[in-house]
Amino acid sequence: MKILYIFIFSILYCRDTYSQVLKFPIDSSYFFAKQIVATLPEEKFYFLGQLHNNEANTILEKEFLFSLNKQFGVSYDIIEYSHSLAVIFNEYLLTGQDSLLSFITPKANFKFIKSVKQFNDSVDENRKIKFYGVDFEGRNSGKFTKKAISLILKYSLDKDNPLYYLLKTCEQSDSIMLHSNLNEVKKYLEKNITLSKKILGDKYLDILLITNVQYGMSLSKVRDKSMYANIKYLYNELSTKYSSKPKFFASFGIAHINPRNSKGIANILNSDEESPFKNGIVTLGVQYLNCYFGTSNEFKSSTGILDWLCNKKLAARMIGSTNNKSTFSFFTDKDLNYIKCKTAIKNLTGIIVIENFKGTANWIWE
Repeated sequence: MKILYIFIFSILYCRDTYSQVLKFPIDSSYFFAKQIVATLPEEKFYFLGQLHNNEANTILEKEFLFSLNKQFGVSYDIIEYSHSLAVIFNEYLLTGQDSLLSFITPKANFKFIKSVKQFNDSVDENRKIKFYGVDFEGRNSGKFTKKAISLILKYSLDKDNPLYYLLKTCEQSDSIMLHSNLNEVKKYLEKNITLSKKILGDKYLDILLITNVQYGMSLSKVRDKSMYANIKYLYNELSTKYSSKPKFFASFGIAHINPRNSKGIANILNSDEESPFKNGIVTLGVQYLNCYFGTSNEFKSSTGILDWLCNKKLAARMIGSTNNKSTFSFFTDKDLNYIKCKTAIKNLTGIIVIENFKGTANWIWE
């Protein structure tokens, strides 16, 4: 077991002293996540920020997901991707068929997804993890959407039923017609809720999420609003089915969890009067120091939530000298109270700082 380093230091920028700051070497990510989760309150939804295309993201996502599962029973991981991709992942978790992963792309290592499969195979049914996606459909000309529908259709579904025909039409659609054909399925579900649930069984929720989400990429505020709507569908269906309050985890881009973004998904879930998660969100920001991103090994000396809310020199001052070691550090909400910048920073539960990490990844779900 690696030694836990605890640092107490002063920051000229803030002219005050931080409380004890957790710092771990990268290869002790398990202990880092476990230590942080032990300090978190039990809530309904846990958000972890990230900037995409850095391998440290999936390292943290894995360890936080497993620790939250053990500590609070969190078993639903919301990926920042379409639910159709989640359907493929969930099928892999059940069958272990590597062809499902190579269908997505033959280039990725899928370490994170494979580790979840190993985890599920080792725990009781009530602790098994399942993926859900609430982001837009239609990527890669609908490749994932059509694959997900084909997986759903292979389960018991009466071929004489109009719903089978509508879904089969989507599966066989070209990229131009797919959106309109999905809308036809959506209309059928809305008009025949009880019958659709009876016909589709456990797959009803999958089809509901695929057809109700935004279609096509958009960086507008509508995207987060669409995700919010699908998360409400998801919560309502799961809580009705299992007569309990499901708990969720998600690692999303920091634009979605930025406390200054009132239309971001984390803020909407925490503040909207109709949200089943109102005042029940834990949000962990992220900051990168001297890290690399993407396939081209793009280097960024400082980037993340502290840069967005404060300034680009603050993070380095907070951490101090690390002798180029790769580390994870954590600053609590009490630590953040000392930071004299945007007041919105106080809406974060804490901030993780990733230092000197050179490993890169191509996809957020590796």
